[in-house]
Amino acid sequence: SNLPKLKTLHLNLNKLTHIQSATFANLPELQWLYLHCNNIRKLQSEAFLNLPQLHTLNLQYNKISIVQAATFSDLPKLKNLRLDKNQISNIQSGTFSNLPNLQHLQLQSNKISSLP
Repeated sequence: SNLPKLKTLHLNLNKLTHIQSATFANLPELQWLYLHCNNIRKLQSEAFLNLPQLHTLNLQYNKISIVQAATFSDLPKLKNLRLDKNQISNIQSGTFSNLPNLQHLQLQSNKISSLP
């Protein structure tokens, strides 16, 4: 839906299993997005496209296993990214390279055996 002034969206504690490309593209003012405690297994490339104001993204307590390089490619103001307590075993090279303002990245309690 088109909610051009929405700043905070809580979708935690639901039964979401995946996030399609550009799912939140009609929310240009979104700053906080909470998707923790779902059953998300897959994040499509560019799942968070057109979120220029987003600074907090919480994806903890899901079932994500792979983080693709283009997943977080369009988030210039992102400061806080929580990916902890998932099943991540593979982080593709360049995944976090286009996040110039990232200050807090949480990856603990996953299955990571090597870094890109």
